[in-house]
Amino acid sequence: MLKKLIMIYKNKQLVANIINYLLLVIISTAAMGHKHNNYLLSIVVYFAAVLVISGYRYAKIFVLLPLFIISWIYLPIGMVYGSPNIGMIASLFDTTQEETLEFISNIPSDIYPFSVTLFFLIVFLHAKRLHINLKVMFH
Repeated sequence: MLKKLIMIYKNKQLVANIINYLLLVIISTAAMGHKHNNYLLSIVVYFAAVLVISGYRYAKIFVLLPLFIISWIYLPIGMVYGSPNIGMIASLFDTTQEETLEFISNIPSDIYPFSVTLFFLIVFLHAKRLHINLKVMFH
């Protein structure tokens, strides 16, 4: 009986981890400005990669964490202006303070809750050291 309860708890934890990663992937895909016809394909491929990488501690720290942090920083801009391109990056280095303030003020305030949600998902997943054990998932 106790063994069955432990398995149910582990399965619930596994499902919770998968849902958290799926939310993180959906928000960070939108954050990077993917608004094209293959949006669903982008989410599926990105989610599969996250599931595989999340099982490895150092890959999660050095690959996923920086990727999620970059998408968190770019989220308000990506949802308004789309995916980054060379023109945006070049203009970043040739901008005055007034242009920067005008650029930031043009971003609608209703986008910032997505950014806060993404931040808390990143902190939660990293602090809890959650990972998906593929062996348990397919065993």
